[in-house]
Amino acid sequence: MPIEGPSQSGFSQMTMRQKREFIVGLLYYPALSLQIFIRKHSGFRHLKPGRIIGVTLLMWLIALIAGHVPATLNPFRSAPALLAPATSVPQAPPPSIIPDGLDAPLPANWARMDAISRYQWVHRHQLSPQQLEERHAREAAQAQRQQQAPMPSPAPQGGGISKGLAFFALAFLVWGLVQRRLRWRDLCRGVRWHTYSRGVSYVMPVLDRGRSILAPLLGPLMKEPNVMRFIDPLLGFAAGAFVYHFSHALGGWLIFSAIALYIVEQAVYERELNISLDQLDTILLSEVLSEGVRHFSSRTEAALEPPPPMEDTAGIPTGLAPDIEAQIEARRARQKAKQYTAPSPEPLDAMREHQPEQAEAPVAPVVMGGDVAPDDETVL
Repeated sequence: MPIEGPSQSGFSQMTMRQKREFIVGLLYYPALSLQIFIRKHSGFRHLKPGRIIGVTLLMWLIALIAGHVPATLNPFRSAPALLAPATSVPQAPPPSIIPDGLDAPLPANWARMDAISRYQWVHRHQLSPQQLEERHAREAAQAQRQQQAPMPSPAPQGGGISKGLAFFALAFLVWGLVQRRLRWRDLCRGVRWHTYSRGVSYVMPVLDRGRSILAPLLGPLMKEPNVMRFIDPLLGFAAGAFVYHFSHALGGWLIFSAIALYIVEQAVYERELNISLDQLDTILLSEVLSEGVRHFSSRTEAALEPPPPMEDTAGIPTGLAPDIEAQIEARRARQKAKQYTAPSPEPLDAMREHQPEQAEAPVAPVVMGGDVAPDDETVL
């Protein structure tokens, strides 16, 4: 029995289309956290409790990581925080550069001073040999104390948790369950609404009111599919960029959710468009096939007509292959030969002339009110 190598399974065996659908399915969860706040009337099965609770736990986990990871490793910190030192120990200001043998640093206008002014300033701030020895001893003792001093412990980063993202996750959990409860109440009242609906954007009523003003500026973007694909993710991205200055974890999550929402909406739009196009192609193909069936089912002895051009058949190639067309012509020729060699049927009148005449059966006379009498008897 041959030894088989290790079988590859899972993501590596998927086709590109399956991988794309898998990634879109994963991005659906962060997109839901933004979608539930910018749209109303989400479907009942669209707001499953498992999805809502799972996304909430994911946001709380990210909030916990953002609060405990050091600033140098935290992706939710700003660029200045990444460049800052890992500890928050206050650094002492660097001492002024004092030339050796003087008691003060050089003045700011030293370069513009003449020789006499420089001589007078140096003579005034020059140290005596005893003062210079005292200064060296003082600097050596200060350096020794700094080396022996214990290193202070770093201050905690972020207080343990990102409060902005944690509160946002809690609001998402509560509002998601409330929305699901409202959809269930509508279903019990008989309200007709798709249970997998992705909701209606809050931007649509605003665009409808200002259509006369915004139509020349936005144009096709005012249509509802384009609003769900472009306007909603753009608003979520702008909100995340604004919040990022106050809460890095929450702002980063909103930006990521906006990108995920755009990818999901684009995939849904392409899938619905392909379904509509498939239906249109099916209608056109059925019309062309029905015309072909009527053409070949008609009992005519004429030669086959050339197929119509593709411009007249909505881009669908029609007609027969050369071998099939030759078989049809041969069959028609055989049928014509049989019709010429077979005896023609005689007319109906000629058949009647050759048939012998049959005597008509006598009809018995009938007497009103009495019985039937034979021919050789008289009725009394």
